[in-house]
Amino acid sequence: VRSVEPTPASTSYMTPAQNDDLRAHNLTKSNIGDRIEVCPMAMALSQDISRRIANQGGAALLIDYGDDFAQGYTLQAVRDHKYVHVFDAPGTADLTTLVDFSAVRRVAAGTSEDVVVHGL
Repeated sequence: VRSVEPTPASTSYMTPAQNDDLRAHNLTKSNIGDRIEVCPMAMALSQDISRRIANQGGAALLIDYGDDFAQGYTLQAVRDHKYVHVFDAPGTADLTTLVDFSAVRRVAAGTSEDVVVHGL
């Protein structure tokens, strides 16, 4: 749930810079009290990939389902190309959420001036 200030959970799982980024950018389409999903590991992975590209050269292509902003409650289960309830026969469906590409992009671009980001 979006709050006015960082919560104990957000400060436990995210760095102060990630919390600042979230407040400054990701929440432009949400209101206080809205549920949003945040993936600190996606931001850390984006930063790691960007550092490797800046240091070693190369490129990365990231493709997934998502949008250009943080969304709320996108957890979904898919079995045999159909959506099913996430608790319907646990272990028999693929679980997924939608990616917040704006966070991934900002972290990648902010890692190094040598990294150029295209897309959304």
